[in-house]
Amino acid sequence: MGNIGNDLLKTCYINDIKIKKDMSLHLAIVNQPFLKYIMNGEKTIESRFSVNKCAPYKKINKDDVIFLKDSGKPITAYTIVKDVKFFENDELNLESIKNQYAHQICAENESFWLERKDKNYASLIWITRPKLINNVFIEKKDKRGWVNFQLKYPQTLILISGKIGSGKTYWAEKIAQHYICNKNSFSDFLKMWCIKSGLEINRENLQKSGELCIENNFTEFMEYTVLNNFNTINDILIVDGLRHVKVLEYYQKNIKKVIHININLNEDIRIHNIEIRDGVFNKSYDNSFVEKESSELRKQADIIINENSNEDDIFKKIDNLLKKEFQISFKI
Repeated sequence: MGNIGNDLLKTCYINDIKIKKDMSLHLAIVNQPFLKYIMNGEKTIESRFSVNKCAPYKKINKDDVIFLKDSGKPITAYTIVKDVKFFENDELNLESIKNQYAHQICAENESFWLERKDKNYASLIWITRPKLINNVFIEKKDKRGWVNFQLKYPQTLILISGKIGSGKTYWAEKIAQHYICNKNSFSDFLKMWCIKSGLEINRENLQKSGELCIENNFTEFMEYTVLNNFNTINDILIVDGLRHVKVLEYYQKNIKKVIHININLNEDIRIHNIEIRDGVFNKSYDNSFVEKESSELRKQADIIINENSNEDDIFKKIDNLLKKEFQISFKI
């Protein structure tokens, strides 16, 4: 389900929906005619009843974002949470809820309440500002009618820096596979920036976008990159493409544990890698704004990897850093 969370986060950015740490994004399956009632303003409370404690019960808060889709169809809209109330067991008086809120739920048919008479938990969600968006197609195979994705910082962030062609993505993928955790890239946000700005996604535009985001959209850039981390076995996130000391310092200030790995290959090997990948090595790559702090980042790295590095030794060093200062339980 992680891909759905990523899709929802991208949808927030494309549609200027503000996100922040500790809020949640929700995917709600809302069948007709209730979806129509939400969009025309008749239905101002979304209700969910269940036998067991499952989302959205105690998983949703004011200002969260709910994405809406009819069963078997794409996401077509979103709404914002205005308020919530939860009821359980003895507190769950179905007759009282019906008398107070049936009109706002658009559930004045007696059969609606009869179908819920044996439920133990109820969530009432006041919603506001429903808005249509371009269709978002997702691959959802389970039967859950509600899925939530909390936006939170990882406990441990591993940042990968290095010049173009040094193998940042290769090592990021290898480390993510070893620790069974997610891998993001700073370019993920920049690709969204290009799409939103109507620009072709290529190296030049990504570099220009990176410069603009560092100068003008810094916090949004930083938040998107690390909050894009769902359903992991270990609370570790790998992000490749670190190019600025300012970015390193931001995460060191805001995340509990940051490990910085620098990839520093022999220049001939690095240039050869670029020629294999791109067909040619362009000297302007190394002179771009985003590459100017590479030597300073190398000085601040916790681990430096070069062409002679032993993989087992690298993982031992990472293990030691993971265990340093606080105990972290991770699966290998």
